[in-house]
Amino acid sequence: MLCSACTPIFQSNPKFSFGPEDLDFVWHNHQKTAAGLRNAAKQGCYICSAFWDGMTGQFSFDPEANESESFTRYSLSDAWSYAPEGTCELLIYSDMVGGDGQPFVRQFVVEAGDFEGTSRMEDDAETPSSTSSEASFGLAKQWLAKCLRDHSTCRSIPDKDPWIPTRLLDVGSSESEEDTRLVITNNLSPYTLYMTLSHCWGSAQIVQLRTATLDSMQDRIPLSSLPQTFRDAIFVVKQFEIRYLWIDSLCIIQDSMDDWQHEAARMAFVYKNSYCNVAATGSSNSHGGCFALRLPSIVRPCLVEATWDGGVTGSVRVIDLGMWTDGVSGAPLNKRAWVVQERLLAPRVLHFSTRQIFWECFELDACETYPSGIPQAFYAGSAGFKHLSPAIDHASLRSSPRWTPDPAWRLYHTWNWIVSAYMKCGLTKAQDKLIALSGIASEMQRLTEDEYLAGLWRMYVPYQLLWFIESRRQSNGEGSFRPAPYRAPSWSWASVEGEVNTTSLNNPNSASILVSVLNAHVTLVRSENKTGQTKGGFLILRGHLSAAGWKPDSEGEGIVLVVNDAICGQIHADEATDLPAYGLFCVPILRHVSEGKALLDVLILHMREAERTFERIGVVLGSDAEEMLLIDDEQDITLI
Repeated sequence: MLCSACTPIFQSNPKFSFGPEDLDFVWHNHQKTAAGLRNAAKQGCYICSAFWDGMTGQFSFDPEANESESFTRYSLSDAWSYAPEGTCELLIYSDMVGGDGQPFVRQFVVEAGDFEGTSRMEDDAETPSSTSSEASFGLAKQWLAKCLRDHSTCRSIPDKDPWIPTRLLDVGSSESEEDTRLVITNNLSPYTLYMTLSHCWGSAQIVQLRTATLDSMQDRIPLSSLPQTFRDAIFVVKQFEIRYLWIDSLCIIQDSMDDWQHEAARMAFVYKNSYCNVAATGSSNSHGGCFALRLPSIVRPCLVEATWDGGVTGSVRVIDLGMWTDGVSGAPLNKRAWVVQERLLAPRVLHFSTRQIFWECFELDACETYPSGIPQAFYAGSAGFKHLSPAIDHASLRSSPRWTPDPAWRLYHTWNWIVSAYMKCGLTKAQDKLIALSGIASEMQRLTEDEYLAGLWRMYVPYQLLWFIESRRQSNGEGSFRPAPYRAPSWSWASVEGEVNTTSLNNPNSASILVSVLNAHVTLVRSENKTGQTKGGFLILRGHLSAAGWKPDSEGEGIVLVVNDAICGQIHADEATDLPAYGLFCVPILRHVSEGKALLDVLILHMREAERTFERIGVVLGSDAEEMLLIDDEQDITLI
């Protein structure tokens, strides 16, 4: 359904912005006040509800305040890059939110006829008001059955050798209402099916497996003692007629560092061999539960009769392109760093979000609104996340991009993307930065047989040294910094709390390497966990080392590298604090050519005089000062 402010969008004759050359969108008044927008959303208006949910998920503001003639505006255009014939773009816009007046825009697609490659639920179908309904579970079972029957990629993900975790929860038969209990799996068949749970712990205390409760939990764990999310997950598992469930806080001894380290190193196996991962995606803590009530009108596809002249006419369908971001990628659970590998490694993920259930496997992304597959337009944004995993686990070296000198580079390309996504997420314990990604790192190491160096890979160290921090900030807007205690060498992205960008690392064929890697070593907290926590490390390069300085950029707010009084490019500093005034050096790492001009990518270092070693403090990307940066002789450089 649509409200009185949205219906005229399709019944009036606004001026369209047509063609890719026309960038001047024509904006029309929409909702006059924030309160009006909120009320329309509560009443189930498809467009206002989507806009309100997305906006309130990002900004805090007073809905009663109103300082303009229209709180929201809209624009229609066919100038968007994923516009098949018979579609146009609808933008809803507000510049009245955010402390600094930062605007919020929601994108919709208006289509006539079938959107290529998709199939949707019938528009008159009964949509249940809860995600715990029989209809919702019926759909989830259809997705699972189709995946098991038709998806060869998904079936091939678990290891050929059967494997089950050290401990599992026995939830009983599907008909029983008995309490659960912990089981040691020594006596279970390695072919035993089990499911896993991804959840946000939150700050509230929850029941945990501890050394003192190991015996008693094998006798009985009262359902009443479990937080709502755990109880809901048990209900889900029983709906699928699976008897065993793995939950981190109940299957790892939380007060035993030895057990925690041992089990954390096996995380890749836990999720890879899961029958299906249940994700409490919409809940920010373990008491929020998996299930949600919703207005059916905001789940059903939105059909409207359009009466435009010169535009799309007749029956049209409105697609909210922010639906996947709100429901999955931007939801509370997927802001948690541990969940990146849980979501990637599990062959199937069933998301319980605040509006509907979503399905992810290696061959299908779907939801209740689009049960046969989401529209292709979603893949321009945040959908398709799990499709990275076949690139990790099933890379066909013969099908690698032609520009790669090494066909295995596609694996490293995928790794770079994962690191960027991972570093946007939060960790409760800063020291978990490497261990929370160790499952994926273990898979990479198994496939490449490469040496893992605290987040980098030995084969492509020069390229992978050139990560940088976006605007010296974290994803939450706070300044980037290197936390204490120590967790990684300064040359590793894992040493910094910040939003890491790895876009400069993706094409080794376009660059020549200007340094030699003479030696590299990482000291591990546990020697048997090659992808786990570190307590030291060094990297010895041979390259052109030059004394350097820095100064504010006269043309902007940043800082620039200065070598022999010459400006050599803008510095991407690792931390938000000022760079040291003395002891700065730089070493060019890569040289590439763009539009006939030689450009250098350069590490910025700070020397520790007592040891004659260097720490990384930033990078310069694309410096055109080749002659100045290569003038000094090569020498050995030890980075720590």
